[in-house]
Amino acid sequence: MKPFSLLILWALSFILYPIKSSAQPSADAFEEKPSWEEHFNGKGYPSESDWTVSETYTKEHLAHYVKNPHNVYVKRGKLHLVLRKNFTGTNSYTSGRIISKRTFSCGKLEFRAKCPVSKGVWNAIWLRDASKEKCHGEIDIVEQIGCWGKGKYQLNFHLWGEFGGKTSNHQQNQRYAKIDVSDYHVYTLEWYKDCFVALVDGKEVCRFSKEEIKEWPFAHEYHLIIALAYGGNWAGACGTDDDALPQTLQVDWIKYYEFKK
Repeated sequence: MKPFSLLILWALSFILYPIKSSAQPSADAFEEKPSWEEHFNGKGYPSESDWTVSETYTKEHLAHYVKNPHNVYVKRGKLHLVLRKNFTGTNSYTSGRIISKRTFSCGKLEFRAKCPVSKGVWNAIWLRDASKEKCHGEIDIVEQIGCWGKGKYQLNFHLWGEFGGKTSNHQQNQRYAKIDVSDYHVYTLEWYKDCFVALVDGKEVCRFSKEEIKEWPFAHEYHLIIALAYGGNWAGACGTDDDALPQTLQVDWIKYYEFKK
């Protein structure tokens, strides 16, 4: 066969049988069965083999995160994080936060959850970079404050650390989605090599890609954090409502799917 004919056949092969890359968004890129899942069975605290219950406080919020069965518990197959006002003691407000012991990277992460929406409440379901790289990331899958009411939430892809010629830098890349967060929804994050696709109840709400920023710190391993905060400069910008307390963030289940082999 002549070289020119061979060239034509080689070119046609890419048109008829294109090369597929796991880095490109595709609904069938992931395994059908999750490689890890959490259904919050049992009672009391979430499984100690999978989760750490936070006991900490930051000045950015009013509530202390505590390991207390009134603030963090599993019941009837759901995780409950409860924000409460205390009328005695030095900690005026207490709430719950849990951190996954395992880490996640590229793949599909999804969960079913509902959020409280009173003034001052700050819902956060997010991924924290487990690496020690100078430039590290943060992936806010669901971040919602009561000031917005119940009709929207944000996704945010943060860069922290050394990048852009600065040793202590921070960049936010926000996206907004309009849904009623006070109802249960299935939130999905498809995490590809060079982009993210976010969905709610199977419908795409946003994309974020490597082409939009100069640094891409999202090739690392990340811990999943679920938290309910209160007040502060951001969540408390419209005030707080102690009369509406207690408020509860509930998570029904979490699933993680790997890419097909």
